[in-house]
Amino acid sequence: MRILYVVYRASHETAKEALGDKELRAIAHELTKTVKDNMSVDWSKRDSAKAKMRVQVRRLLKKYGYPPDLQKMAVEQVVEQAELMASQQ
Repeated sequence: MRILYVVYRASHETAKEALGDKELRAIAHELTKTVKDNMSVDWSKRDSAKAKMRVQVRRLLKKYGYPPDLQKMAVEQVVEQAELMASQQ
């Protein structure tokens, strides 16, 4: 899934150094599941659904110790990618 690629691409060198490749892979796989589980038919059009998605992604990043200063950018990129995927379905 493309979200895996987005996480790797969005992972700043600081995150890569702090977490390592194995941890980033685990985050990417769990993010993919989280995004799929939170996608409803029109989730990208509802602010409350997008907010829920952001919260879930933020919690997951925090759980794995993703650098706090990079979380906002990573969350936005994951949500943008999820919206793009939803529009293509």
